[in-house]
Amino acid sequence: MRPHGSFTNFSPVSKFFGEMTRRIEQTIKEIMRPKFLVSLLLVCLVGLIFSPYIILDYPSFRASMKYESSVAMGSLPVFYTAGFLKSVPFLYQFFHVFPYILGWGLWAAAPAAFLGVLAKGLRGDRWEKKEIILFLFIVLYFAFHGVMYVKWVRYMVPLIPFVVVMTVVAFGELDERRRGGFLKFSMLLLMCLATIVSSAVFFSRYFSSDPRIRAAEWVGENFPSGVKVLSELWDLGILPFNDEIGAGNIALFNFYELDGSFGQCGRGAEWYKDPKPRVADLSRELVRADLIVLPSQRVCETRLRLPECFPIGSRFYSALFNGELGFGNIYESPKLAIPQSPKEKSQALKIFQSLALGNSGFFSRQLADLFRPEETYFVFDYPKVLIFAKERRLDMAEYQKLLLN
Repeated sequence: MRPHGSFTNFSPVSKFFGEMTRRIEQTIKEIMRPKFLVSLLLVCLVGLIFSPYIILDYPSFRASMKYESSVAMGSLPVFYTAGFLKSVPFLYQFFHVFPYILGWGLWAAAPAAFLGVLAKGLRGDRWEKKEIILFLFIVLYFAFHGVMYVKWVRYMVPLIPFVVVMTVVAFGELDERRRGGFLKFSMLLLMCLATIVSSAVFFSRYFSSDPRIRAAEWVGENFPSGVKVLSELWDLGILPFNDEIGAGNIALFNFYELDGSFGQCGRGAEWYKDPKPRVADLSRELVRADLIVLPSQRVCETRLRLPECFPIGSRFYSALFNGELGFGNIYESPKLAIPQSPKEKSQALKIFQSLALGNSGFFSRQLADLFRPEETYFVFDYPKVLIFAKERRLDMAEYQKLLLN
């Protein structure tokens, strides 16, 4: 008697996994050949030669690995990983990382190529060895790194050559007898055009000077050398200002510690229940400052996007952008080729979009938020410099009232 019902639907899947298992076993047998084992041993020896501290100072190596793994999994809150709070694994990499390391053309074509290779196995067609290796590496690597808390661009860079090769293999297997030739040509044309456009945007940065250097030169030309500047700690974008106005005139405040590295969304937030001492220190610097320089969007973007995590930081940047602190925007670097826009959650956030990111319509803002690049990409490669000048003087008590209420 023939099986019927939903069980018959599993036949392609069974064939796929059966073929996949057989090919994996065959690949493992080939891997265990002496030539491969010798190559693996050679790789290990070269690694030890260039990194001898792994053996010579193993306790330090182990401690560094423990620290890095804690940062990667989010169990250790550090200021430079707050941008990944409330990010969705896998989807974050797909929308915020891959478009900027693959280019828009390859980013659009790669999922189709991946599904094409997968569909080939589900149909029961025989996979080639190269397809097995490509498929397994991409799936296993992405599965391992995709679940991590940190989702930096550099973690996905090793996938680039494998994604490129897999896409080429998938395009090469389009069936010419079923109008595959026209489909292949059309898809390749669109992919090339999109890649050319994204490449042009990428290389445009090399045709102009760094925006942080231009901003520093502008301050040097328009303000006396004794002007007092307040800026953000841990942002190297402030370094060009040292030559223009003198490092002694620049106060670097740790805005990350207003709420803590992860703010109210991280463990150990009890230490930050009394923000008055930190707000008092900031108020003192605001009274002293003539200019406020934001070398990038790193701090303000996260604070405005997640006010529930960073209430004090969110209030500070909201008050700065809407003029309540008595500072007005006098300089902004040229608009970015691809705008970055956090979610609309408050009027202050709309002001931030206008000042820091440029005006745009509702649809373009939502689209920009969906494809907002990972933090290190726009902080280091496309920094948006904002400068605010004091227009109205407030005393410490007024600043503290604004930030604490």
